[in-house]
Amino acid sequence: MHLAIRGRPKAQARNTDRSSRRVLSWFNQNLLIPLAIFVVVIALWEWAVVAFEIPQYTLPRPSAIWVSFSGESGDLMHHTWLTAKEALLGYLIGNGIALVLAALMAEFKIVEKSLYPYVLVLRSLPIVALAPLLIIWFGFTIWPIVAASALICFFPTLVNGVEGFKAADTTMLELMRSLNASRTQVFQRVKLPNAMPYIFAALKISVVSSMIGAIVGEWIAADAGLGFLTIQANNFVDTLLLFRAIIAMAVLALSWFLLVVIIEKRVLKWQTSS
Repeated sequence: MHLAIRGRPKAQARNTDRSSRRVLSWFNQNLLIPLAIFVVVIALWEWAVVAFEIPQYTLPRPSAIWVSFSGESGDLMHHTWLTAKEALLGYLIGNGIALVLAALMAEFKIVEKSLYPYVLVLRSLPIVALAPLLIIWFGFTIWPIVAASALICFFPTLVNGVEGFKAADTTMLELMRSLNASRTQVFQRVKLPNAMPYIFAALKISVVSSMIGAIVGEWIAADAGLGFLTIQANNFVDTLLLFRAIIAMAVLALSWFLLVVIIEKRVLKWQTSS
């Protein structure tokens, strides 16, 4: 009993040590080089602005941008939250409709032949051209912005979803048919798991697309949000405000992208183990 009790702390210490080594290894493989490049770029930027005496309204120093966040974080968080809400709603709506339509188009040829030409026409229209129409339909609310975000998300997910559902292994499909599996069972057990990598690839692309849609929508019909801040910064030639908004967009998009990557790894790992 005493030996077993004494052995537990040592085992826990070994497990902790292994976990620390794994975290350090992951950091070295995935973050060390990007962070090093980031530090070098910031240092060169700071040096170049000072050495060439570039005026602040043209290109401020990174240190000046950092100092400018002082006292502005609350207001910036308010605008960031509004943009995040609009982009997230557009992301969920656009991708949700796209995945449902992709499943229908992959399962039923008549649906694909009937709708795909219209999808291509919709894709060819720039969102800026559709924005005034969205304002007429939805008014000066967040919904034109959400609709713009959803429209930009829609097409990549639809295309990837259709390709993923159609790329199912023919041997598995024949096996399921030989077992008299229903169309629903074939879709759930074969086509949907096979399409997951395609779907997650589209979901990662849509993170940036949803942000672009929300920003463009805010340029046209908003009195708040990060897109509105960029317009305000441009009108007042406030380069520091512009960089604060850009940094907030980048942090938001990167955090969102990493969240989707984490979910993807969990889902695909669970799917493989199952």
